[in-house]
Amino acid sequence: SNKSFSYLDFYKRRVLRIFPALSIVLVSCLIVGWVYLFQDDYKLLGKHVFSGSFFISNFTLWSESGYFDSKSYLKPLLHLWSLGIEEQFYIIWPVVILLCFRSKNHNRNIVLSCATIFIISYAISIFTMASDGGANYYSPASRFWELMAGAIISTLRFIGINTSLSKLMSL
Repeated sequence: SNKSFSYLDFYKRRVLRIFPALSIVLVSCLIVGWVYLFQDDYKLLGKHVFSGSFFISNFTLWSESGYFDSKSYLKPLLHLWSLGIEEQFYIIWPVVILLCFRSKNHNRNIVLSCATIFIISYAISIFTMASDGGANYYSPASRFWELMAGAIISTLRFIGINTSLSKLMSL
């Protein structure tokens, strides 16, 4: 309402929204894993719980991807890769916005930043598609374009550029 942004408040709200459910999932997996998994599989689960706790599951899974990778059904926290990408985006994006607001032409800089990040990330996604499936799937660089699509729609509405176009794009 007052158009001010607090990086600390933003992350406080994210933690309060995400950590209760995430903690239940992680602890439940550890308990069930203790009963049902062999020692090596339980160690792998511990590694995934750790990386899930710090929103870096995508990097952990990326480092494990390849020909000798475990089957996905042996990784109950596999889905946390996307939460990692999202949180990594939310670390970088507010910094970009704050840097854009330091100039007089902040609206133009935000639009240019959105477009630049979108294009670079989409290009990385296209180029890694055939050459490195793990990077294409788990790398923030090849996934940020998806989040930037939403940021572009939000930016168009925020700066008042063709609000009807922004509403249409959000469908």
